[in-house]
Amino acid sequence: MTAPTHHLDEDVLLDYVSGAASEPVSLVVACHLTLCGACRAAAAAAEFVGGVVLEQARPAALSEGALERALARLDRDSLAGSPDGERRSATEEGDDDGPGPVAAAGEPFVFEGVPLPRPLARYLAAGPSSSSSSSVAPPGSAPSFRFIAPGVRGIPLAVAAAPGVRTRLLRLAPGMEIPLHAHAAPEFTLVFSGGLSDGGQHYVRGDVRFRDAAAVHNQRVDPDLPCVALVVNEGALVPQTWRGRLVSLLFDR
Repeated sequence: MTAPTHHLDEDVLLDYVSGAASEPVSLVVACHLTLCGACRAAAAAAEFVGGVVLEQARPAALSEGALERALARLDRDSLAGSPDGERRSATEEGDDDGPGPVAAAGEPFVFEGVPLPRPLARYLAAGPSSSSSSSVAPPGSAPSFRFIAPGVRGIPLAVAAAPGVRTRLLRLAPGMEIPLHAHAAPEFTLVFSGGLSDGGQHYVRGDVRFRDAAAVHNQRVDPDLPCVALVVNEGALVPQTWRGRLVSLLFDR
């Protein structure tokens, strides 16, 4: 298996290592790191540099009650299964079911015939909460791909995020084209199987693609296999054609 050729931007890695990234973006990064040795090394180097800076920094006095507030937050995160409570050094070995730093590639798990990175495991262990849309499986049931739009099936993931942010595992039909569109906010796509073309570039397993809100593009899935990918949309799609408007009505439900 070839190594990924499309990687994460440095600022995204730095946000992840420092704990500043949102949970959806952290999940994308953690999954990419399990598949990309180059980005794992970069993340470990960034974490090492950050540790050195902290060690050399002058100690500062804590405000009154700071320790109690920090301990209370740790207790809440632990009970909620927050990734903040699961984060660890990027140089440690072993499995990690949360989207904290991951160094070793680890063993993937197979979901509906597709080998997926271990950080996705806890999000696919049971269906999202009942507060999600009616197209989502009932809470506690095994998730499965469900119709979103013609040629698109997906599983919404129960990821803590700001309103309007969607985190989904998508399965795109072979040969399908997603019409020309832009985005109201950034989008991350991480490919796990099959492949797709976008903007003259080809993306396969382990490749990650980032599009900001200004980008106008279309995508075409390879004709031989479905493409399974983790997609984070931080805002709605902005269609550029009449066909795209029809697709977006379904896709942004």
